[in-house]
Amino acid sequence: MWAHQLKQVLAKGSIVANNLRDAVALCDDWYTAEPSLATFALRSLFRDLERRGWDDQQGVTTAVYDPFKNGVLPHLLHVADILFATPAAEPTSELDTLVVAYRDSIRATP
Repeated sequence: MWAHQLKQVLAKGSIVANNLRDAVALCDDWYTAEPSLATFALRSLFRDLERRGWDDQQGVTTAVYDPFKNGVLPHLLHVADILFATPAAEPTSELDTLVVAYRDSIRATP
C-alpha cells in the first residue's frame, strides 16, 4: 500500500512544492507505521529536500532539479518498485546507491 502510494506521488511530476509535501507526509506516516531502514531513508531524503526549500510553491531552478531528476529519481523509483513488489524487503544495496546518488546530486547543484 505505502510503496504504491509513493509511486503515485512520484508519478505526479516534479518532486517540489505540493508533490514534495505529499511525499514527506506519506513517508512520515509510512515510517511511523512500519519503521525500517528503507522507510527511514526515504523519509530522510524527502525531509532533506524540504529543509532545502524544495517545498516552495515556486519550486527550484532547472539547474538544481535536473541533477536530482537524472541522478536520483531513477534510483528512487527502483526502490519504490522493490518495496511495492516485496513490502518487507530491505533493499540495502539499492538504498546505498540512492543515498550516494542523492549526495552527488546535491554536490552538483550551483
